[in-house]
Amino acid sequence: MDNISHTLAGVLLGECLARMRGGAMPLQPRRTLVVVLAAVGSNLPDLDLLDSGWHDRLDYLLHHRGYSHSVVAAALAGALLAVLARGWLHWRGHRPNARDWGVIGAIALLGPLLHLALDYGNSYGVHPWWPLDNRWRYGDSLFIVEPWLWLAGTPLLATLRSRSARTLLALALGAIVLAAAASGLARPAVALALAGTLALLAWLAARAPVSLALGCGLALWLGTIAAFTMAGAYARHALRAQLPDHGLVDIVLTPLPGDPLCWEALLVRVEDEVLVGQRALLSLAPAHVPAQSCPARGAGSATTAPLTAVAARSDARLQWFGQVETPLARLRASARRDCRAAAALQFMRVPWLARVAGHEVIGDLRFDREPALGFAEIGLAQPGPCPRAVPWRAPRADVLDGVR
Repeated sequence: MDNISHTLAGVLLGECLARMRGGAMPLQPRRTLVVVLAAVGSNLPDLDLLDSGWHDRLDYLLHHRGYSHSVVAAALAGALLAVLARGWLHWRGHRPNARDWGVIGAIALLGPLLHLALDYGNSYGVHPWWPLDNRWRYGDSLFIVEPWLWLAGTPLLATLRSRSARTLLALALGAIVLAAAASGLARPAVALALAGTLALLAWLAARAPVSLALGCGLALWLGTIAAFTMAGAYARHALRAQLPDHGLVDIVLTPLPGDPLCWEALLVRVEDEVLVGQRALLSLAPAHVPAQSCPARGAGSATTAPLTAVAARSDARLQWFGQVETPLARLRASARRDCRAAAALQFMRVPWLARVAGHEVIGDLRFDREPALGFAEIGLAQPGPCPRAVPWRAPRADVLDGVR
């Protein structure tokens, strides 16, 4: 998820916990400490960007959402935040009781875990159980920038004392609604629902008791997670029921922003020792929202991967946008010959290998939305340095024998 989503979710949870009664500390310093811990903790796992962001693209793919996005790292981060909180309390002369420490300890641990849970919701993946389990884990239920999760933070307007802070938050919330509408990534009905919800929550933040407004925001946050999780499970079931199961090894799902009825689907098949990645749009309510009326999010635009037509016909439930085929023997040979290809396969969930403009390129169809080399495409034409080693099990190790 984006860092605004992480921050809003952490601060919303922190504000709710900080207002629990029974502590010995005055409310304001306890709120300050808990909210700061929440804001920092909910972003702390992304410190791996300091290590991965300045290397080349392949290093970034392999190291972002790696070690720091695990339960072990989250527990260590929570312990560090608790130690820092203890030092701050001693410096300020506060004497928290057991109830205060319960709230402080809870938010110190929950902040990093909340970050991990939100990132798990995407199709990008995390490694929650490393070092016990080195596999990628995917939630396949949330768009990377989910506007409903942003709007859940609207009641925080009632908790901000600074006018400039309230203005910045209001502008950010308005911007996400405008972006959803203007970008064409949200259907008009979804954009209208987002705008109405923003207005209602802003009114509650201005008129209702703070605890009620925060409760509504938390309910929207939890409801959004639940709605998209259930819709994703139904989408997976609908695809398996409609399509032949023969050779199907994976289904990658991503909802369109704000819309639990429209999903981008990538299907990974193995047919006669050929790995096939197929791209489609799925509607969960084809009678009311045909797949053709779901925003395509660039699914039909030119890609680096040489897509060909899918044999199946599009209908109101499923609209096809093409497929790419790669012989498994070719992928295995490339991994044995080139350490960069082998490393790339430790990240790529829908891998393909082809000659593009006369050069050999390996890519991941999840992130292929332009004809030029993009976020997850690696040119293999010229020998290059091997990336730093990682322990991740290749997502497609299930069909690529000999590739870790």
